[in-house]
Amino acid sequence: MRAETHLRTDGGVALQLFLDDETGNLLTLEMFCGSQEQADRLARNFKAEPERIYNEVLSALLSSGEDGKDEREE
Repeated sequence: MRAETHLRTDGGVALQLFLDDETGNLLTLEMFCGSQEQADRLARNFKAEPERIYNEVLSALLSSGEDGKDEREE
């Protein structure tokens, strides 16, 4: 896993987070951060538990909405 930050022209920071395995990229997240400190904190937390974050994003994307049911269950 890796993280990259880039200063934006509007004063914020663009944060990119990458999770790869031996076959290639599994997940790339890009987000706006209000400060370099916030970007650093998010990057540290991502690096501490990349699998958890990957699983939570995957769960959210597979969820069909408020009822929490998986679309495959319908």
